[in-house]
Amino acid sequence: MRGVAAAGLLAVALLGARAAPHRLPQRAAVYRAVIVSGSPQRTHAWAASGTAAYVAAFAHALVARVQGPPPAPKQHAHVVFRCACPGAQFVPADQPHDGRDVKKNDDGTYTVTAADGHAVLNVTIQSATPAATYRIVATPVTEGRDRAVPVTFDLTSY
Repeated sequence: MRGVAAAGLLAVALLGARAAPHRLPQRAAVYRAVIVSGSPQRTHAWAASGTAAYVAAFAHALVARVQGPPPAPKQHAHVVFRCACPGAQFVPADQPHDGRDVKKNDDGTYTVTAADGHAVLNVTIQSATPAATYRIVATPVTEGRDRAVPVTFDLTSY
């Protein structure tokens, strides 16, 4: 009985069984932020009115280009700009295109819509000290398994 069952399984394995179709997993897309302009910069810090802090308004916008697969039709890439320095925060600044491409998430981050692949942000930073070097990290927004490669802008106040 065992021999018949084994022979039957062998026949099915050799004649009729096929392996399930195998699909290779899709590779994760890589989105990379690249500095176009705005780093490095230096500016004077001024005493903020009504608080024990200093404000540094940087003259040139931070511009990052997003490299990677193009977005779907009528979609735009987005870049998150984050101030990576403890005790420093973004304060309101005039933005390009009347600010319609810029959304302030909290005191330390902005999300910018990349028009024509470029995300542009004007920066004013408030901190407790007048002389500091600020690191602004720009990271493309990704979905699912996609991978984001950030870039760092260096801004100095004195």
